[in-house]
Amino acid sequence: MSAVLTVPTLVEVAAVTGGAISGALHAKKRRMDLMGIAIVAICTGVGGGAIRDVILGTSVPIFLIQPYVLMAVIGAVAGYFFGRLVSELTPAIYVLDTLLIGVWVVIGAEKALELMVRRGLNREAFGKPLARLGKNTEVIAKARIEIEAMRLMVLRAARAMDLTGNAEARIWVSAVKAMVPVRVCEIIDEAIQIHGAAGISQWTPLASMYAAQRTLRLADGPDEVHWHVVGRAELTRYEDDRAPSVGPATDRSGVFSGP
Repeated sequence: MSAVLTVPTLVEVAAVTGGAISGALHAKKRRMDLMGIAIVAICTGVGGGAIRDVILGTSVPIFLIQPYVLMAVIGAVAGYFFGRLVSELTPAIYVLDTLLIGVWVVIGAEKALELMVRRGLNREAFGKPLARLGKNTEVIAKARIEIEAMRLMVLRAARAMDLTGNAEARIWVSAVKAMVPVRVCEIIDEAIQIHGAAGISQWTPLASMYAAQRTLRLADGPDEVHWHVVGRAELTRYEDDRAPSVGPATDRSGVFSGP
């Protein structure tokens, strides 16, 4: 049985701390007391990981592991007592959050593609490897293309953060959060299909990977929120446009053009 993908401990600790600090800053803006700030900070720090671990049936959920809870508490304290200083790190926190999501899901997609290809080449049906049957070669090709496209989207979002700042890059961040987990779920689903019944069993990590990636589409905000941010920005570009729907193309190099 293949091991389930795991996030490096250092990266997960950094993400928990960043989420806790972000939650503490938002709670402080709403003038909550120390207890309220601590609760919000801990929930934002370990909430997503807790939902993931409960769904996957992890023996020890993240909110019961001392280092993670301790880092969430430290993030809450930092946000409460050093809010002004910590707020200057907000761009770095957003960068960490988006890059962690992008890197984690792309790694998952790569693992799913690897399992898909190995299964396709080593399993035969009707005298041929599965990878050579029907549209399976096309499925593998599309998965590779999607992975490379996702990598470029994450890279462009990071570049937008670096060059234009958080406010201007928020559309790219939402685009990554909307597009990447959905595409990864589709790739893992295709890998499950190639494996047949084994794909949903404990003989492969695919079922657990799918549950983890599907959870991400809720834990980091519903897909609909991110789609709305991108769609609203696109509609805004045309609000004052009175040009006919059919005619020469006009310059649209504004809101969502990116760096």
